[in-house]
Parts: sequence; structure tokens; C-alpha cells
Amino acid sequence: MRGGGLLMDKILPCLIVFVWIFLLMGCRSEQDADHEREADQRKPETVEQCIQALTGEHDPYAFRRLVTMGDTAVEYIDENFDGLDVERKYRALEVLGEVRSHKAIEAIIDHTSTSELGDWPCRLLYRIGEKAIPQIVKRYGSRDLEGRRALVRILAIIGGEKALDALVAKYHEEKGQELRIDLMLAIGSFHDERAVGILTKEADSTDVFRARTAIHLLSMKLQERFDEVFVPILRNPKKDIRIRVTAAGALAKLRDPEGMGFLKAQLKDPDLGIRSHAIFYIGETGDRSFADLLIKELTDESQVIRASAALALGKTGDEKVVRLLISASYDNEASVRKSAAIALGRIGDRRALIRLLFISALDKDENVRIAARRSYSIIRQKNSED
Repeated sequence: MRGGGLLMDKILPCLIVFVWIFLLMGCRSEQDADHEREADQRKPETVEQCIQALTGEHDPYAFRRLVTMGDTAVEYIDENFDGLDVERKYRALEVLGEVRSHKAIEAIIDHTSTSELGDWPCRLLYRIGEKAIPQIVKRYGSRDLEGRRALVRILAIIGGEKALDALVAKYHEEKGQELRIDLMLAIGSFHDERAVGILTKEADSTDVFRARTAIHLLSMKLQERFDEVFVPILRNPKKDIRIRVTAAGALAKLRDPEGMGFLKAQLKDPDLGIRSHAIFYIGETGDRSFADLLIKELTDESQVIRASAALALGKTGDEKVVRLLISASYDNEASVRKSAAIALGRIGDRRALIRLLFISALDKDENVRIAARRSYSIIRQKNSED
């Protein structure tokens, strides 16, 4: 008996502690359940409650709930959108992007030109992809100029056959000059025969800006048939000289001797704009053999020509012109000093470091100092990698 009593003395306290812990855990479980029930009661259920809960404690739940509500949520968001603060507007649009119904996509489109939202609506439409194209086409005509321009950019980014079909259709319908140029740029981003056909037609336009833009876009696409497009423009004396210079630049970049010869001839043109364009296109060839032509222009009496020549020399990458560009960085005109600083950075020769460091600290023009700092960093990075 004495042994049994001893055993009870040891077991009983343990048993009491165990029962106490069990009861305590039960109480806590009940308390947790009460808290969960209270939290569930606070969870938003109606569309209005879910909208208000966005960006708050119950945001994930409210977001998922709104998505499952579909067009019911879309209609409420569309009707009450203007009354939301900016953060909730972003989240509400994201809800629309997840719903992806026709109504949801149209609601996103309606906010593509809302300045406070930036490019967020456009990013959502891009994320939706081809499914958004029918609604973009449908809503295009009802949008203002900026809205339509945004939709054109979205179609170009979405890409694909359907997007190109929509852009080509709108290009043929559009009468406004600004939007036609936007449409042309968007179409020009596609590698497609229809794009080449439209750009070729625009390259023959009498409108200088449209023609030059089309030639630029075509020069990135045509590697074999360039003589069919650019040569007739270059040889046509009735064409605006600026269009002919652009065509010559496209030919020169493709190492065509006729284009290069035409550009050289324009270096003697009395019009500063024409000479400046010719210098630009000579530099675009990146051919070091033309450095001597450009060096002569560094001493021209016009600051426009001197600045253009400095930039063009930088594009040749010829290290023999480094000292001449350092000299140009002492020019009285800020535009020339800035161009010289940029050109030195492009060439990347260490000999320019001291001069660039000096300019970045002491030049009186802020833009020149910024250009010098960038070029200094580029050269330091390039030489550290070598």
C-alpha cells in the first residue's frame, strides 16, 4: 500500500497539470473560433464593401470576391470610378483586368487617357492581349485624340496578325494627320509585307515629315529591295531636298555609293538644315573613312554645323579624332561643347577622362556638365571591363 500511495503521489499532480492544460487549450480554441467568426463577420460581401476594402486589411479577400462577381462588379466600378481615391482606382482597374469580360475591357479602355493613372490601363490591356483587340477596335472611334493615340500604341505592343489587321484598317479610315503618323509608326513596328507596302507609299508622300519618317522605318526593314524605293526618291529633282537627303542617308547606311555621293555634295549646300542633315547621315554610317570629311566641318562658322560634326565623329568611333574633339570641348557655344562631350563618351578613349572630369565640374552650362559626367562614367566603365 505504501508503494501504491507513492505512485499516486507522483501521478496525480501530473494528471492535474495535464487536465489543466487541456482545458486551457480548449478555452483558447474557443476564443480563436470567436475571433475568426468576428473576422468573418467583418469581411466585405457586397460590391460596395469590397471596393472600400481594397488596399486595406481585407484587400486580398475583397479582390478575389470582386473578380468572382464578374460584370456585377464591373458595372459598379465603372459607375463609381471617379469617386475612388487613386490607390483604389489602380486596384479596381486590376480587378477589371482579371475579370476580362467585354464590359471589363471596355471599362479599362475608357481610362487609357486618364492622366493620374499613367500607363496602368495600357499595361493591363497588353496583359489581356489579343482578347482586348475587338473591344479596342469597337471603342476607338468614341475616344478623344489622346485616347485613340494610346489605343494605337497598345495595338502595336500587343502585336500579332489581329493587331496588324486592326491598325491597317484604321490607317485607311483615318483622315487626321497626327493619327495617320501614329498609325504609320505602329504599323512600321511589324515585319510584314503590308507594313512595307504602306511605308513605301508614305515614303513617296509630298509631306516632308511623313515621307522622312517612312524612309527611316523602311531603312530598318529593307536590305535587298532598297534600290526600288530609295533610289527613285533620291533621283527625283522635284522631291523636297530634305526627303532626298533622308533617302540618301538610308542608302549610305546600306553602303550604297550613290547615296554617299549625294550626301557629300550636300555638305556644300548653303542651307544649314540640309548640311546638318547630311552630316548626321554620314555619321550614321559609322564609317571611319569619312572622318576627314567631318573634321573639316568642326571649324565651320555655324555652331549648328560644328555641333553636328562633333556628334557624327563620335559615331565613327575613330580614336584619331579624340584630340580634335577635346579641342571642340573648349568651344564658346554650349551646344558644341555638349556634342563634343557626348562624342568622346561614344569613342571611349581614356585620353578624354581628365578633360571630361574638368568639364563635369566647372563648365558654366548644366547640360554640358551632365553630358560630360555621363561620358566620363561610360569611359571609366569601358576601361575597367577591358
